[in-house]
Amino acid sequence: MKRIVAEIKKKTAMKAYKLSIEKDSKPDIFDSKFGGVPYWDMGKEYPLDSKGKKMMLLAQINFTKASLEDERLPKQGILQFFIASEDDVYGMDWDQADSQKDFRVIYHETIDESITKEQVLQLDIPISTSEEDSDYLYDECNIQGHWILGYPFFTQYDPREGREDSYYNTLLFQMDSEMIDHEDYVLWGDCGVANFFINDEALGKLDFSKILYNWDCC
Repeated sequence: MKRIVAEIKKKTAMKAYKLSIEKDSKPDIFDSKFGGVPYWDMGKEYPLDSKGKKMMLLAQINFTKASLEDERLPKQGILQFFIASEDDVYGMDWDQADSQKDFRVIYHETIDESITKEQVLQLDIPISTSEEDSDYLYDECNIQGHWILGYPFFTQYDPREGREDSYYNTLLFQMDSEMIDHEDYVLWGDCGVANFFINDEALGKLDFSKILYNWDCC
């Protein structure tokens, strides 16, 4: 079995970066994190949902600090994922999953380090409350968890199935449900997982205008 798994890994290897939650950390507005107060460029219009209400930060990645070695990813700046704060399905559109009307992916190529948390809070934005015995084959090939790039995990099915093209061929970001010390730190419905997909060529151009967003649960 070990030789079979090793061969599977060799033939399906894909560069990916696993993300982990630091339980007792206190990230500031410039740090990579799940939830909390986002960094925001005061010269930009803050994202609004389809009802005209300000969105909530789901996650942000600071590539200036992360230094991820992949030519497609940004070498600097902050990438953010926002969702509607008052929506039963967390901003997902069942009929048009790539319509960024109740979720938004925003990239700040440059970071203004003079921006303060107090300035962002003055925008009166919603803040999320979170700051962040299986067999050998399953353990070795498990794709659950929080990831940048790599293979996606689903509790139901791949939302790209049945689409006329395969435009959204790359997993940009995956945020899974996670419990730490019997406390839910991230929870999508009933222990679900969220995925954001992008086109590989668009990612290489740092074009985040077309994103497919989906989450599902058991």
